Amino acid sequence: LYLYLLGAGATVLLSFVVRAFARTPPRDQAARKVAGPGVASALRVALRAGGLAGLVLALIVGVVQRSEGFTLAPLLFWVGLIVGTIAVSALLAGTWEAADPWATLERVYRIDHAGGLPLSAPWWVGPLGLYLLFWFELVSEVGFDDFFVVAALVVYSLYSFSLRASFGSAWAIADPLSILFGFAARIAPFELGRDGVYRKSLLRDLDADEPMPRALFVSVFLLLAATTYDNLSETVGWFAFLDTVGLDGLPGVVLGSIALAALSLVFLVPFIAGVWVARLW
Repeated sequence: LYLYLLGAGATVLLSFVVRAFARTPPRDQAARKVAGPGVASALRVALRAGGLAGLVLALIVGVVQRSEGFTLAPLLFWVGLIVGTIAVSALLAGTWEAADPWATLERVYRIDHAGGLPLSAPWWVGPLGLYLLFWFELVSEVGFDDFFVVAALVVYSLYSFSLRASFGSAWAIADPLSILFGFAARIAPFELGRDGVYRKSLLRDLDADEPMPRALFVSVFLLLAATTYDNLSETVGWFAFLDTVGLDGLPGVVLGSIALAALSLVFLVPFIAGVWVARLW
């Protein structure tokens, strides 16, 4: 436990040091083009085909195979979709927008201007979806079962096809996957644009003149809580703590659900306190 906490603390400290001393480029500074429209188009087609093929394959294998453990459907979902897209997005911003298979399918079947009033997305929808994603992986105990992976994909598909068009630009903060991959894309050194691939500053998208939307602000602390719970729950110290406070008798799903939400406060409260102290100066 102490090794994990020291490593996590050192990571946060180093991040603040880099952020404090690194030079921030002007927001209007143009990114440098490193590849033309042909390369960008080829990348977009490859990402779109890969995303769509992965979704179809995961659904088919999950329905046919129906087994538990790290089989192909959970592998495609957790390693291919979640971890893989995060890793690629951290190198090339715009990856998810090109690869999103639900957006690809929607472009095929949806008729433009087919009616319907635009909806405003409640700020809590995206963070709730992000919490459920991590709950499914870390707490539910069925996150690597083929049947439930397929069920999760179907539920998300219904959510996406029902509300994406109605939410419009607000979809970026109402969709848990867009939030998750969007954070990774902020530090990407390259960006996939409409007419080429661009090299950009690593810090350009970490600064903004406008306040962060509440959905993204809350999601930061959910991400910190999920990463912490994933590591903390495997340590001897965690089990010793539960035994000491008398919580070791609670069902694992109940305990994990509460801990995943409560750990957000472990980060939020010191952050708010730090902001309050800074404002005094």
